[in-house]
This record gives sequence, C-alpha cells and structure tokens, in this order.
Amino acid sequence: MTAHRVAVVDYGGSNIRSVVSALERVVASPSTYRSPVVPDESASASPSAPAIEAFNNTTIAVVDSADGLKEADHIVLPGQGSFRQCIEGLRAIPTLYDTLTSRVRGEKIPMLGICVGLQILTDSGYEDGHSTGLGWVEGVSLPFGLVAGDNPVPHTGWNNLTVHHHHGAVPTSFHSVGGYYYFNHGHIVHVADTTVVWGSTSYATAFASFCGRENVIGVQFHPEKSGHAGLHFLHQFLQWDGRP
Repeated sequence: MTAHRVAVVDYGGSNIRSVVSALERVVASPSTYRSPVVPDESASASPSAPAIEAFNNTTIAVVDSADGLKEADHIVLPGQGSFRQCIEGLRAIPTLYDTLTSRVRGEKIPMLGICVGLQILTDSGYEDGHSTGLGWVEGVSLPFGLVAGDNPVPHTGWNNLTVHHHHGAVPTSFHSVGGYYYFNHGHIVHVADTTVVWGSTSYATAFASFCGRENVIGVQFHPEKSGHAGLHFLHQFLQWDGRP
C-alpha cells in the first residue's frame, strides 16, 4: 500500500498537539468517523466516498521546514493567536512559505486551514495592524465586532455549520459535514466571490465558516475540539483528493 503522509505545519502560531491527536484518532479508527452519525446511533449509515478507504499506512508528521512538506499528501495549517502573528511566523521560516505555495497552489496538494489558518488564506487581515495574507482566497479578515451588534466577541462555544450544497463547487466529500462545531474567534472573513463560501454559521449575522477554492479549504471552527462531528470532518478531508 502506498504511504500516505499528512503534514501539520508548525510555524509557532498554532495548537499543534490537539490537532495531531485528533488526526491520529481518525487514522486509528476510520470506520468510526466515516459517518457523521455516531456509530452506535446508526449502524446502517452509508459510507463516505472511498477516495482513501483506509488509513493503515498513514503517518501524521509535525513539520517546521520546507523539507517536511516535500512528501506530504495532505497539509494542515492550524492557527491560534493573531493574523499578524501567524502570517509572520509562517514567513519567518526559510523557504517554508515558498514550498507551501508550490505544493498547494502548484501541485494542488489538498490543504486545510483551521481558525486563523482560514483567515490568513485571504488577501489581508486587520488584527494587530494590517498584514498581507496568502492571497489564495480573495477577501479580507475583519473584526467580528463590526457586525456582531450586542453579541459578545469573541464568538466562543458551539454553533451550527450549514453546508451550501447548492454550490456546484462543494465536493461530494463535504456534503455530510453540516452540524455543530466549537468556535473561538474574534475575526471573520469577508470574501469577494460567494462561491468560495462552502458553509456558513449565524451569530448576529451569517458569516463564512467554511471556505474552499479548488484544493484549498479553511474552517473558522476547531474540528479538533468538536467531538465526533469534528473528527468526521477530518476524516472527509483525509480521504479527499483535492478535486471537486
């Protein structure tokens, strides 16, 4: 069986351990997380599309250099802290930024950005001043307080993700991921092209909580902290080949 390598990028601005632990749980027991329903609640749940049916030969590697990305089949970009802190941390590691760009935008390796990892996919952010993002999703990250009204910010706790199945851009692999996830964020992304909004969540207003463009996806919530729903989401990402 061909080896399958998942690279979790450690650039000094992320909650690495919990993300790695969640991925390891999915790899160790893929049949448990193949369905969005907890197995003992529905023994007859339909299996997901079998792009990678099992993860027996999968390794989860924490990488902090360009070399660590060269053999990756899937890439995860976690993010905690501020937009500026995360993007500067990523660019501070020699050749890591260039190699990430080459592998993701050039070779079309599937990549998942989590929380601030979603926000830095946009053109720019306004947290701790103005910073230029990766620019892979046309848009901007802005303070949630601008639209939250009287609702407390940061937005912290469980909330619902509605997947926009009507978008032809949303791959079949992710049609099953709607549900409740754990959020903890004070900024949200505003995108120019609504077809990249693959899912949304309501808190004072509807906001983009699941974005995708080709082989790149990002989520505002924390799948690694979201119980079975979050592990199912990670399962779907790992079996996705980056195509529609």
